[in-house]
Amino acid sequence: MFSARLFLIPIPAVLALCGLACESAPPGQFRADITIGDLDKITTGRIRVHDSVYRLDLTEGGEHWFVVVDEKANISRTFSPEYKTYVEVPANDKRSYLVDPIQGQRYLHGIGEVRDYGVKNVAGYECSLYVVSINRQPMVTEYYSPELGFILKTENHISRDLFLRIDNIEQVTIPDSVFAIPSGYRPKGEAGEGPVEVPSWISDLTAVETTIPPFEMTVAAGELFRVAVEPGFGLDVRGRNVGDGNASFSAVPFLLDLPIKDVSIYTLNLPKRGTSGGWTFEETPLEAEEIVVRVNEGRINFTVQQIELGFGETVAAGEKYRQTVLPNRQIIVRMVNVDETESSCAVTLTRDGTPLEGDTVGPLSFRSVSLKTKHASERRTYTADADEIVIEVQKGRMLINVRQP
Repeated sequence: MFSARLFLIPIPAVLALCGLACESAPPGQFRADITIGDLDKITTGRIRVHDSVYRLDLTEGGEHWFVVVDEKANISRTFSPEYKTYVEVPANDKRSYLVDPIQGQRYLHGIGEVRDYGVKNVAGYECSLYVVSINRQPMVTEYYSPELGFILKTENHISRDLFLRIDNIEQVTIPDSVFAIPSGYRPKGEAGEGPVEVPSWISDLTAVETTIPPFEMTVAAGELFRVAVEPGFGLDVRGRNVGDGNASFSAVPFLLDLPIKDVSIYTLNLPKRGTSGGWTFEETPLEAEEIVVRVNEGRINFTVQQIELGFGETVAAGEKYRQTVLPNRQIIVRMVNVDETESSCAVTLTRDGTPLEGDTVGPLSFRSVSLKTKHASERRTYTADADEIVIEVQKGRMLINVRQP
């Protein structure tokens, strides 16, 4: 599967999943070959697209897996054919970038500057040439075909070994069954479902004292540290490779001395000295007691800081949570099920007391949240010309936190 290094250095990837400009083909439906370069390895596969839903079937080093993303519903599922399991996360969650270069590119576009550099022919298609820069540093050049609504080629300015190429595009009908959860597959490590697969190094926990942030420390392979989760605060965990070769680490939320999420999802590779990355954890003490960080390979320098999130408010069925927001500024909403059974809610953004239209703030599926088990959580991000957010809990009880960073 993709190593996290693809996303530590912004990678080339597909950008827009738009309709096709060919009258003889079903609009918004096509398939193509994909080749992805990741420094020391090549991943090959196929992509199939039907409007806002797409599926990636990928192979690397004899390992096969596939990813199905529904962008309107903000759902990404990564499937393991070997174990007949899948992991589900929000499509715009940073965890999805580890297995899906398309969402990785979406993130890059969200934080970078995109400039138009003219037109160039690629594989017989006239393509618009775009350069994505961060802090004035060019990161990725993209060759986008308006006719296909698709990027056909990308070049990474950090390393030539990082690339993505689209070949053999066919405009054909893609049946809905391609995107369905296959029969016999079961979810793996969903939040709120309790302990998941236990790593072998868990026995080392009892000998390690809890560390209080903020702090900085260098940790060698086989060593770990623990950071307590405190009410009203998240934890930002960042690691930087300070060794001579490859390094990797895992950072996982724990409850009752057991991981609550799949360790493999929260494992990051740092391929060479100076590369860095990490996560921000927003779990409340209801969900996790601590974050456990372990170095699997190499030497890594860590910085760990608390992030003020606010304490949130518990809202029961039939009640509404209201908060004034700044227009056209990112709104981060996090909901935790604090009921023994399922909880659900609906999100509405308003301007001068008038609800904004669905097309402006996303479809109903993106503004509706259902959490089936206690302590299950969901994070949604909205940006709109709104001055108030209203969250109505329709079933159960939810702990709701709204912030604008």
